[in-house]
Amino acid sequence: MNLTASDLINIALCVLSFFLAAISVVTVIVTLKQNSKMIENASRPYVGIHSEKTDFGYLKYFLILKNYGSSKATITDFKCDIDLSKYTLSYNTPPFEHIIGTCLMPQQQVMRTLDFSKLYKDKIKTIKFHIEYIDVKSYSEDISIIVESESEYMLTRNHKTDLNNEIEIISTTLQGIAEQML
Repeated sequence: MNLTASDLINIALCVLSFFLAAISVVTVIVTLKQNSKMIENASRPYVGIHSEKTDFGYLKYFLILKNYGSSKATITDFKCDIDLSKYTLSYNTPPFEHIIGTCLMPQQQVMRTLDFSKLYKDKIKTIKFHIEYIDVKSYSEDISIIVESESEYMLTRNHKTDLNNEIEIISTTLQGIAEQML
């Protein structure tokens, strides 16, 4: 069987076409996986916890648990390396004690107030959190809040006790709105 130059060229073109098709299929698969990962990252929940501190005549220290993502998240585990019940200022229950099972919608947050002076007095330098949550998939976050650096970042405002003055009432009200926007 004698192969002509035309036959050899056709065989070479078939082999080359096969390899190019295989490369194209691999490229499409890789691209689809990357697109799928990008879509998941854009649409998944991102639950985090951070702190804010205000000094509007009296010091307030907030822990804020928030879903920064674009889909709902159900909290399945929440751990803290210190006993937050020693530092709570409100509700007579430890902060986030009943958070497991809570569904946070996108941009929804839960705030709790702590006694910053007690944290400072007890020389709490860092608070570490471990948060697990689910949407379609399970996710987890390990977050550290550096308490000792908080004194450098403080929101302040005037606070007067004479609420008979209408301007002071308006000022106090606006400052309260600012707190709620944390």
